[in-house]
Amino acid sequence: MNQDLQLIDVARAQHDLITREDVRSCGLSSQQWCDRLDEGLWLPVSERVFRHRATPATWELRVRAAALSLGRDAALFGPTAAQWWGLDGFSGDAVEFVVPRIRRSLDPNVRIHTTKQWHAADLAHRDGVRTTSAVRTIIDLVSYATSGRVMRVDFEFQRLNLVVEVTGRLGHTSDRDRRKDALRRNALQQIGKEVLEFTTVDVLSSPDYVLATLHTSGVVTL
Repeated sequence: MNQDLQLIDVARAQHDLITREDVRSCGLSSQQWCDRLDEGLWLPVSERVFRHRATPATWELRVRAAALSLGRDAALFGPTAAQWWGLDGFSGDAVEFVVPRIRRSLDPNVRIHTTKQWHAADLAHRDGVRTTSAVRTIIDLVSYATSGRVMRVDFEFQRLNLVVEVTGRLGHTSDRDRRKDALRRNALQQIGKEVLEFTTVDVLSSPDYVLATLHTSGVVTL
């Protein structure tokens, strides 16, 4: 079979993308591949990831290309994760990922955030791409928009005199934990803090409600 047709078949199985490793697997030499790049037959989308010139460079394609380039340890982050989850009010061309601190990307079109450790409950797969979970995405959006800082409460935003908590997550599971939450919430309200509380069900099933409530309190802009 013609090597370019082989590459097209590989691309069809990978959301219209191929990697440098795919090129080698199809038997093309480095010079043959460089010739095809010079001819504009294949075009780079992300680091070591390419598309055929007939394939449109959509936002989804760029997200998938970056995920393929960064590997299994990367996950969509912030507004990009929100857009991937289909949350209202999030659209655009930005591509953002979070990766372990030791990982880097040379792709200037991808914004990289780093983390020291992963929590399995904060990660999910959606439409073939690893992303922060819906709960984690909402929390990251709040922090992303206002530079909130993590405290013994879930998030505190001093400028707004506001605390945001998400219950039903890891760390809010036992009667003892719920009692501590209630005591802390009452203490915060007694010193004049506004406390917003959402459940995991709210975040997963009613993200529009969560974002609208945060918007009303001045935390996010829709």
